[in-house]
Amino acid sequence: MKIDKILNLSQDLFNCSKEKMQSVLERLEYDGYDLLRFIDSGSFGVVIYIGDNRVLKITADKTEANAMNIVMQHPHPNIVQVFRVWRYLLFKDIWFIEQEKLDKYYGSIVWSYLEDEIHIKKLEKESELAKTIEKIESINDLLGHITNRNI
Repeated sequence: MKIDKILNLSQDLFNCSKEKMQSVLERLEYDGYDLLRFIDSGSFGVVIYIGDNRVLKITADKTEANAMNIVMQHPHPNIVQVFRVWRYLLFKDIWFIEQEKLDKYYGSIVWSYLEDEIHIKKLEKESELAKTIEKIESINDLLGHITNRNI
């Protein structure tokens, strides 16, 4: 595989030198990964085909890594299969996700689902916060009435 493209993207995507990214790729190969073909890059990382209908995503996005870790722990037949999520101690700002290869259409469905779940959880937290603020305001009003009546 030509790794020049990944090395050239390393500064922009991972804020690391080509030498550091070369070390990352060598470590992956040492660990038994066949980096067969560069597939694509995005805002936070790259995707490499590693054979057996699997890809390796190298990302600087901790949120993506955390989300994929959740997907891995709760497998579902209609969601991408994630085999492994990790990072190396020496490369702590770079995450690795080994997953089944999807075409772009299915990948966007997975991210849409995850974004909806995250949005729902955010709305639930905002609702809980609003209820807590209402309770605090009620207590403040009650304390104001008590203070005004010198009780």
